[in-house]
Amino acid sequence: MSQFTHAMTKLREARRLRDAALDALTVLEHSAGVGSAEATKYDDETLSPLQEKVTAAEARLRDAEPKTQREYLMKVQALLEEGMLSETVAALRADADRLAATGNDPVVALCQRWKSMREAVAEMLDEEVGGHFDAPELGETEEAQRRIERQLQRMVPTSAEGLAAMMDVYWNLEGPVGMPGTEGWEMEMQNPQYLFLRRLRHGAFIVAGQAGTP
Repeated sequence: MSQFTHAMTKLREARRLRDAALDALTVLEHSAGVGSAEATKYDDETLSPLQEKVTAAEARLRDAEPKTQREYLMKVQALLEEGMLSETVAALRADADRLAATGNDPVVALCQRWKSMREAVAEMLDEEVGGHFDAPELGETEEAQRRIERQLQRMVPTSAEGLAAMMDVYWNLEGPVGMPGTEGWEMEMQNPQYLFLRRLRHGAFIVAGQAGTP
């Protein structure tokens, strides 16, 4: 896990606990009264330390250096909380939300479906006994895979995640067939075509802020 990802994870967790404590304080104030001894004690002993952890986590994220455009946008999103937004900062956050989102790129979900079907096919092949691979479920799943492949061939990724996902599908379709790390795989990787594909796929993962196999 990179320093940036670790800092993001810690901040999310700190805010989750802080927000849960805020909700609990609201309930306590409704039952015992705002400014009551119970509410004040909870604020001092539980909420305040959690807020201090949030402040510390925000400081760590400020110091963490984003390596990609997406990580930068995630940093902007995380450090701009609702309570501190001016109109200008609100506009910046809206842009960061829009540019960092992957939900608008249908390539991502389609590639995920393809990978799920590929795994399902592999499981069905593993379960077959005696070399009889004519199960109707197997044929249907393989045909569904091919339909997705034809669909992907007509699409253009519009996000870094979409590009990484499509490169991963292409690597699985056209890359080496050997098991990574084996002698056969090492021999295949001497093919310049595979080397280019490997670097392109790895670069796409890096740009998307994901951990990819180098």
